[in-house]
Amino acid sequence: MADVLRAAIIGGGLRPGSFINQADLARQLGISRSPLREALGQLEEEGLITIIPYKGAYVTDLPIEFVDELFTLRAVLEEFGVRRAVALATADDVAHLRQLLARMQLAAEAGDVHTLTEIDLAFHRAFVTLADHALLLQTWRGLETRMRRVLSQQRQFSINLRDAIGTHPDLVAALESGDADRAAAAMRSHILDAREATLRTWGSDTSLTTSPVNGVAL
Repeated sequence: MADVLRAAIIGGGLRPGSFINQADLARQLGISRSPLREALGQLEEEGLITIIPYKGAYVTDLPIEFVDELFTLRAVLEEFGVRRAVALATADDVAHLRQLLARMQLAAEAGDVHTLTEIDLAFHRAFVTLADHALLLQTWRGLETRMRRVLSQQRQFSINLRDAIGTHPDLVAALESGDADRAAAAMRSHILDAREATLRTWGSDTSLTTSPVNGVAL
């Protein structure tokens, strides 16, 4: 149940600010209210749902301030991570990142937003994992669902998905160079450039931050 709602939120079927009519949704899906409440509680922990006492459940808004904070926090976390990864990455690790890059390019050429976003996140997750820092990885994974939602919705409005490849190849080259300063600068620039591009999209598309409405669309 949580998977169905999560996919609807990330894919845009449930828009930011939308009111979730639990009775109608349970009837539509043919389930009781109890598993639905459990699913909503899980999604609230992930930051996708806001439950307001005596009012109900709403899809969490995505104000531009939140998007800004998400990217700037990522820049700090991943810059720290790549500095550690430079000293620990093996030739096999670099080969794995290049494989992910190739898959990203194929997804972009096919116009497959979902696959492109998943591989993009796997690419960055690989860098964080290479840092061999358990708390860093735990913190990053705590943001991952929010990252997925922002990237998915931003790319719905992208004219050319190939632009998403951007400087990803530079990150692999910087890691392979063994130069921690170069790798950290490349990662920071990569994420902050993505932040600027995303904020421009958010500012021009008001449908991404709608006010609460009745009903849901799956």
